[in-house]
Formats: sequence, C-alpha cells, structure tokens
Amino acid sequence: FLEKYHVGRYKLYTTFVRKHLSKKEKILSLGSGRCIFELPLLNDGYNITCSDLKIPGCYEASKKIFCNYKYIKLNILEDNLDQKFNSVICISIVFLFTKKELEIFFGKIYNLLESGGFLIIDPGGSKDNLFSLIYDKIYLPVESYFIFLLSKLFGRQYVLFKKHHGYRFTDNEFTKLAKENGFDLLQMNEGDYQQELYRSKLLSFL
Repeated sequence: FLEKYHVGRYKLYTTFVRKHLSKKEKILSLGSGRCIFELPLLNDGYNITCSDLKIPGCYEASKKIFCNYKYIKLNILEDNLDQKFNSVICISIVFLFTKKELEIFFGKIYNLLESGGFLIIDPGGSKDNLFSLIYDKIYLPVESYFIFLLSKLFGRQYVLFKKHHGYRFTDNEFTKLAKENGFDLLQMNEGDYQQELYRSKLLSFL
C-alpha cells in the first residue's frame, strides 16, 4: 500500500508532521479520505483521529493491516466536537471553501484547539505569480484543446464535463483570515512544485 500510494505530496506531509508534532499530542486530521499520509504515522504510534464527511469503505481493512485507529464522520463547517486537540492537520480541502466558509472553518478550529495548539494546513494551490498565471490561464487550456483535436484526428471519443475546482486565495489573504480568527503564522513552507507540473499531460509524460 505504502509503496503504491504513499508517494509525492503524501510523503512530504508525513515528513513535515514527524518534524513538528510529537507522538504525545492529541491530533485531529480533517478530510482524511483513505488516510494515505496518516497511516505511516498511526503505525508509528502517533495519536491521530482521522475524519471526513463519511467514513471510507477501506477503514476496517486498513485497521487490520496497520493499527486500530479512530475515524469519525465530521463536517467541520457544521458539526461541533465535545473534545479538544493539541494539533489539527488539514491537507488540501480548504481550497473548496468560500471566504465566508473559511471564516467559519478558522473559528471552528480555534475552538477545537487547546491553548497554544497548532494548525498545520495546506491550502492546496500554487503561489500566485506570472508563471502560475500563464500556466493556468493560457498553457493548460491550449494544451487541453490541442489534445482534444489530436484525439478527434485519431478517432478517439471523449466526453467533456465541468467540475468546480475550488477557490484561490493569495498567501496574504489566507494569513489575514486566519489572524482575524485568533491564529498567528509561525512557519510557511513552499515546495512540491512537481504536483503543479503533473497537471500538464505533456510535462508529466516528459
């Protein structure tokens, strides 16, 4: 499982948590899904409660392979928990929130944390600069259209569907919203640029 799925950004998340949080802390992970980055930590004795909008079907099988860990059904924007945590980890879900929902999110997390607690968060988007603007607004749409034309030329059939991919906030906007809800920025790491490049079929092939 780890060789196949615990790669790329998941390894980065696990390494970051190992560096900044201890096994003694009571940790809540939001939007855990299949717990790909949490499982190695859980297996090493970290006290993590995983959560998501629904408990995945693989939960029971994962407990047999790794360890007996807690998984709760939680909508952070609506539900309230009657317990506190030393740290909360939130990986790549907040980009789905509007500004108003982000304000609710930060308020909810603030109330979940013990005094002096930590929030580790990945907004799930690239930094706003000239490259990302050209890449998002020009290169990727042109590449998609080019692939579509090639597909038609070779007689392949494709179905077009549209999906809402979330909202983008600058670092300053994101930090300002967090600060207005009681948080201070202690550290910011930037990396994992490969994930952005993998959005391109050509670049990922190369």
